[in-house]
Amino acid sequence: MGHLWLQIGKRPGATGYSPVTAWAGRTDLTPGPRPSQGRGRPPAGAATPPSLAGKGAGGLGPGARGAGDAARARTEAALRELALAQARTEQRLAGLAERVDGLTEAVRELVEWQRSENNRREGERYERDIRLVGPRLFAAGEGGAPFEPHVRPRLSQVLAEVFAAEGELDPQADPLLADLVWWKDGQFVLAEISIVVGMSDVYRAEPQAATLRKAGQERGVESVLPVVIGQRWSGVDARKAAERLGVAWWIREDKDVSPELVAYRRLRPARS
Repeated sequence: MGHLWLQIGKRPGATGYSPVTAWAGRTDLTPGPRPSQGRGRPPAGAATPPSLAGKGAGGLGPGARGAGDAARARTEAALRELALAQARTEQRLAGLAERVDGLTEAVRELVEWQRSENNRREGERYERDIRLVGPRLFAAGEGGAPFEPHVRPRLSQVLAEVFAAEGELDPQADPLLADLVWWKDGQFVLAEISIVVGMSDVYRAEPQAATLRKAGQERGVESVLPVVIGQRWSGVDARKAAERLGVAWWIREDKDVSPELVAYRRLRPARS
């Protein structure tokens, strides 16, 4: 706090001014001339305020500066620890994110496999059901899957020369891989069965029938009709392909039966 001189006017009979001196919380009213001390300095011999005792030019004493440096060092050390902890946390989070991504991919693959497996099993059940109602679908006759005991001997007899001459057949053209074989005397049907009938079903049915037709010319096979059976078409292209290749169809959802299959149903075997 500085040394403040205020002129408050002359006192009657006085020859000078009355200074008001404010220093360290004290106010002295001393009549007389202005002292010789410079502005802002305490009078000679005045006590130093306790709040300024021991302070240097910077306004803080050595003890206060040391305490501030120690606090700053502790703060910086704490910040470094926080930074290291944050880095470790981010590293753990990155590892967890990678593991979650791996688990997500594994779950996706499992779901896809389960969906595919369910579709396969549903398709197998559908094929089995169609085979069971074969006598109704084809209106008499006999047949079944190529692996069934009463079907395989008949197919093996017809295909004996083909097997002897060619050995392995293209799977697309092998009658033993058909879903259903049916016959009324010498009139055969080779059928592909799918819940949703697509192009692949049509393209398998036709070459399988062609193989059996060629092999059976000398073995009592009069005709072989390729057929696709299912609940619905996969699209108009599959139906157009069937028409183009001479493949008959029975689409049960639409009650859509091709004329060729209608004609086959009207055939009556000599032996019932």
